[in-house]
Amino acid sequence: MGQKTVIFDVDDTLVQTGGIEDALFPQAVQTVLGPVSFRSDWSDYTDVTDAGILKGVAADNHIEEMDTPVIKSTFFALLQARFRNAPCLAIDGAAEMLRRLQSQPNMAIGFATGGWTETATLKLQSAGLECSGLPMTSSNDAVSRTAIMQLCAKQLTAVPGRIVYVGDGEWDKAACAQLGWHFIGIGPKLKNRTRFWLMDYRSGRFETLLDQVFAS
Repeated sequence: MGQKTVIFDVDDTLVQTGGIEDALFPQAVQTVLGPVSFRSDWSDYTDVTDAGILKGVAADNHIEEMDTPVIKSTFFALLQARFRNAPCLAIDGAAEMLRRLQSQPNMAIGFATGGWTETATLKLQSAGLECSGLPMTSSNDAVSRTAIMQLCAKQLTAVPGRIVYVGDGEWDKAACAQLGWHFIGIGPKLKNRTRFWLMDYRSGRFETLLDQVFAS
């Protein structure tokens, strides 16, 4: 049947970070830039990625030059401090699911996150999820989510029609529609909003659903 490719988002797809991200990302930006304004919802930005949100913040607040490396390092330090007190939590069943997938023949796995590589890796490691050796593309590589996803697929030499992306947000679903990829929704935000969906990865249900997606 040939190679199957599964690419995962990170935040609220493999690790529980929505509330942490909502608090600490703006804090990092405002620590560096001062009291800049943000739009009312992340989905209000054209590109719901760290790089895309900074681009929107710059436009909205008339900032000509964005000091992205300093913002990134500030955000990383805030996350480190948070995880020292309370480690990041994995989505239920994620660690076991990743181990099972990696043991399957003809299965290629990668991560395509709207966050930055450094902060995404920190979250995965804090949650005890094994990510070393697996390709990861991020806001380090591109601004748009679709571009980030395509770069990961290229690294995995993915076969068109044999790619599943797993994400938790409407923007993930929309990106898959643009690219013509299969999509599996994870978590409460997409319940009853997409054809293939699970709350978490417990009990091996993800692999069963994955087989259904590839057969569809």
